[in-house]
Amino acid sequence: MSLRKNNIGRGLLIAAVSALGAALVFSCSSSSHPAATSGDGSVPTSSSAGALPPVDGSSGSSGASSGTSGGDGSTDSGFDAAPRVCNTNVAGGAGIAQTVLAGAPAAPAGGTIAPGTYVLTERDLYTGGSGEADASAADGLTVRRTLVFTTTNVDMTDSTTTSGGPPVLTSSSATWAPYTTILSTTETCPYAKQVANVPFTVKGAELWLLSPSASTLTRELYTKQ
Repeated sequence: MSLRKNNIGRGLLIAAVSALGAALVFSCSSSSHPAATSGDGSVPTSSSAGALPPVDGSSGSSGASSGTSGGDGSTDSGFDAAPRVCNTNVAGGAGIAQTVLAGAPAAPAGGTIAPGTYVLTERDLYTGGSGEADASAADGLTVRRTLVFTTTNVDMTDSTTTSGGPPVLTSSSATWAPYTTILSTTETCPYAKQVANVPFTVKGAELWLLSPSASTLTRELYTKQ
């Protein structure tokens, strides 16, 4: 998910296009902490795996950070002139527009993320109040995004269209580990060691990824294929 924009799917691993997608799929940072594994090499299923890896220098949302400093003092703007292709998966499903809702999303409940392919089927922005949702808060994006989980890795493939323009294709790869209600990802492509910690819920065949920012209430819903 070389998508360093504002969304969940890179805050998981990965950067996403809306306030959430970019993040998982992940919130970017310059942290060098890898996702934790158990002593036998298996993926941990709860916070017993150890301390949650920090997200140093992140933007505070599941979206990518505004830039990280390199060892030579230069700044990584978060965008590539020619994005790397990190996997050969196809962004499936229909193009999903953002829905604006009143109130707040349900608190994350965690759960077991089964290996498989998950397709984005809903993107929600919550206004945080009890009044009517403001339709002007829609971000104008139409997103196709697919997450493919193995027991240790997750690949994101994304196709984003803005205002009817041509689709922008991005991909990313990361390792992942669950920490009770937090999905922690450490990106391996295109930007190594970028860490994102995203609240999540597994509900039947659905995977909900929630914004880690208290000021940006967003939810992306993925359905297992």
